[in-house]
Amino acid sequence: MDEKRCFLILGGNGFIGFETVLAISDTCSGILDACAPAKDDEKRRYCLILLNRGRSWDWDKLDTLSKSSSPFCSVTHVRYNRKESPEDCSQLVSLMAYMQNVSAVIDFSAYRPAELRTFVEYVRGKCQLYVFISTDSVYEVCLEKHHSGALLETDAIRPSLESDRQKYGRCDRYGHEKLRCEEYLHRQSLCPDGIPSVVFRLADVIGPRDGTDRFWQYLLWLKLCLHHDLPFYVHEASRDKLISLCYVKDVATFLARFLYNSMLNDQVLQTSPFRCYNLALVEMTTVEHLIKLMHDELPSKTQLKIVYTDKECVPQMLPSVSCGPISVMKATNELVWAPSSLLHAVKDTVYYYQKIGDGGQFSKEKKECMEELLDDLKGVYPQHTESFRQSLKSFLKL
Repeated sequence: MDEKRCFLILGGNGFIGFETVLAISDTCSGILDACAPAKDDEKRRYCLILLNRGRSWDWDKLDTLSKSSSPFCSVTHVRYNRKESPEDCSQLVSLMAYMQNVSAVIDFSAYRPAELRTFVEYVRGKCQLYVFISTDSVYEVCLEKHHSGALLETDAIRPSLESDRQKYGRCDRYGHEKLRCEEYLHRQSLCPDGIPSVVFRLADVIGPRDGTDRFWQYLLWLKLCLHHDLPFYVHEASRDKLISLCYVKDVATFLARFLYNSMLNDQVLQTSPFRCYNLALVEMTTVEHLIKLMHDELPSKTQLKIVYTDKECVPQMLPSVSCGPISVMKATNELVWAPSSLLHAVKDTVYYYQKIGDGGQFSKEKKECMEELLDDLKGVYPQHTESFRQSLKSFLKL
């Protein structure tokens, strides 16, 4: 049997991280036969160490994770707040003293470069690869592209003037900080003792157990409009505007395969110790098309009425960026990125939220989503606030 591979996962209890942990466990168990076709005695063994504060084990994540144990994959949870020094986490220090090397760090949670730097310095000398989960929001703080088509990885270029950089950075603080993290990883990877790094920039992610509730709120809003025979409003600025989405299970399966295939990792980093890739569905869409796809998955036969408006009070859950769609050609050609169809991603996500609506679980998550949606819609349909609340309670079995 192959030697055990140890992975440090910063996060692992969030939306994307949780699905990735499950996918890695499945890969080890041979459930993903395309990724792990070997016989049991040839399978790689994994040791996953989840480093997080443990405050956001929402939905049924902790329960589901505990049931996914495998003889080929052990999962250890370490309570770690990255605002503190890694040396102050006694459990992490003990584990690191025992490990000869870390096959990879998969970082789902880094936002502040200083905290990222602290952890990179801590694992330097033991870590073979640093995988950083970034976002297409980085393009929001970059210069406008000078080509037609979707955004390429090479379009992440900041303005040359520092004053302009600060101005762009203030427009999207999240994208600014994420790009700063990328820039630090790039710099350190070029040092003699630097850690090779791979960055994945994700478009807006949809799928089960999404902590942002964006897709779920769109779905409930759509159901309210159908139930009350009201128009579904979309911003005029979104008319015919293409956007990119990403499906969480595609990302999870892809990362599990990427980590399993060490030969692929070596090939990727042969030419450069730092690589960056966009990840999204191949198909681009519009907000209107997305809503229509959701509508097609609902049992309601009521005709959908989409109305474009300039009203500022109309919420826009998706997309979270204004930069436009991103190209996935690089990841497709170099890493065999082969995501689901848009239809499958929407169908599976609608099915999940419809299913939990029919059950008695997740009352906390349901109430939070309901209150956020009601607050977002109170200026759009002011006379329907109370009737909307009653309908949502019925939809969600509250």
